[in-house]
Amino acid sequence: MTQGDANGSDAFDPSVEWDFYAKDDFSNLGAHTGSGSGSGESGGGVVVPPEGPAIGNCGDSATLISAVQGSGAASPEAGKTMVVEAVVSRVTAFASGFYIQEEANDSDNNPATSEGIFVYNDTATDYPVVGDKVRVLGKVEEYFTKTQIRRSSLLACGTATVP
Repeated sequence: MTQGDANGSDAFDPSVEWDFYAKDDFSNLGAHTGSGSGSGESGGGVVVPPEGPAIGNCGDSATLISAVQGSGAASPEAGKTMVVEAVVSRVTAFASGFYIQEEANDSDNNPATSEGIFVYNDTATDYPVVGDKVRVLGKVEEYFTKTQIRRSSLLACGTATVP
């Protein structure tokens, strides 16, 4: 940081120390003013963390589970963070997660790919229920030769018929 009050014994003035933005607008979350000397920029400016995929809204474009799974023994997307949207078909607290499956109209009808995947809930304590349509943002991983998504965000999108 190159700006701000370095004197810890004087009164705190938020207008000097913080930037203010519109209510409920998170687009600048994590941004800060810096010198830029380590990033190749000179003269300062706003440094914004790199963007990854956002979870988006229900019904937005998402990757099909069949594309995440691929037709081989391991996912071609392993290591990538992706968004999928599908229906919860099974919840298993024992394995710390749940299974989701594409709706029938999203099936690729390819017997070499799978329309379902396990979502590892990691440290999250909230679980959807069977029949919930969910949008999941997470990292694709291979775990004991099985493809899974390590959930980082979950969005409830209503309910749907389990395929």
